[in-house]
Amino acid sequence: MDEATDENARARIDSLGSLAGIRILALEQYQSMPFATNILARLGAEVIKVELPPDGEMSRISTPGLTDALGQYQSGTFLRNNHNKRSVAIDWRTADGREIVGRLIDGSDVFAENFRPGALHKYGLSYGHLSETNGRLIYLSISGFGQDSNSLYFSRPAFATVVEAMSGFYSSVDPSSGAPLIAHAGPLGDTISGLYAAIGTLAALRFRETSGRGQHVDIAMMDCMLGIQDFALSQWCLRNEQRSAVGIVNGFRAADGWFVIVINRRHQFEKLAEVIGHPNWATDKNLSSAQDWFDSTENVIRPGIEKWAEERTKLQVCEELSEAGLAAGPLLSYEELKGDDHVRLRHMLIDSGLQTASGEPFLFPGNPIKLSANPSGPDNPPPLLGADGPSIFAELGIAEERIRALREDGVIAY
Repeated sequence: MDEATDENARARIDSLGSLAGIRILALEQYQSMPFATNILARLGAEVIKVELPPDGEMSRISTPGLTDALGQYQSGTFLRNNHNKRSVAIDWRTADGREIVGRLIDGSDVFAENFRPGALHKYGLSYGHLSETNGRLIYLSISGFGQDSNSLYFSRPAFATVVEAMSGFYSSVDPSSGAPLIAHAGPLGDTISGLYAAIGTLAALRFRETSGRGQHVDIAMMDCMLGIQDFALSQWCLRNEQRSAVGIVNGFRAADGWFVIVINRRHQFEKLAEVIGHPNWATDKNLSSAQDWFDSTENVIRPGIEKWAEERTKLQVCEELSEAGLAAGPLLSYEELKGDDHVRLRHMLIDSGLQTASGEPFLFPGNPIKLSANPSGPDNPPPLLGADGPSIFAELGIAEERIRALREDGVIAY
């Protein structure tokens, strides 16, 4: 690469993102893979979303959602996960559709899919098929249990809640009823898998830079749920060892709502006692350890903290505790988050330009990845179904007559 070309490449990355020049072809649906490719699109990758006509991928019509000014329905899930992407509607289950998808794959760096393992094999779109003709292709898969056919779970369908339960994630939940709090974390199994998938893709792209070889990035949702676990799993492993309680990790009431405190060290507890006007706690032999604090939460700790906090707002409480070097935070509603100065400064809630039926703006989360050298630009709205078909088919050099015939046969749509 000569100096001028190198300079042009740097300028393109600076303006379009770190992954400018990387093309991802995504046969994706719902949450896990769209979440992953949304991360990569925000970092500058070109993501072409391949959807089946006539309705597109399933999350387009999921609920809840809203109807835009043109009378088109938009689901919240789709709006959340598909910024900065291009959409092309191709029925890849037909021979003609597969031929077009094959041409798009030839020009792509990454092929991304989150179907059940083996589902794409009969269409010639498995890793085995595509890697034979394109050794540089990175094939990204997300599935419930991975691509190893030796697994007893290999062919099972899975949603986030299923892998959350199977990973032990709910085993540490001990509500008063004795029943687990299923799905209390939202679709964590999907979003965590999406994060790992994005990381795996970046690693595979880096490996290809040095080796020239693509590979299969195999992401199993259950693996990812195990991968993020720390405290509960460690406590279980150490169940026969001397155990220490977490201390004070709980919610407490202030004048206008709830706040959270985390106290797990002796010096923190002594500072808390000083701030809330109970210096005697620091010398009380019944409050000498984290286990004591935990055991005394309801009869000593909570009454003392809440008595001190009852004439303070939750923001005032957390400000005083933070000034003393203690970790505390208010429990914020989404309405409060919308007006939060930190959230506004970091651009972490973005107005989509769409309004709900009540006239409120539809908001979606901003990009948590802040890069100083080439910061992300504004998000483009999710594409309408097949909206980029004309430009993509033109890029492939497909004749107008052929496009008309394919549309009439229902192979493509826009």
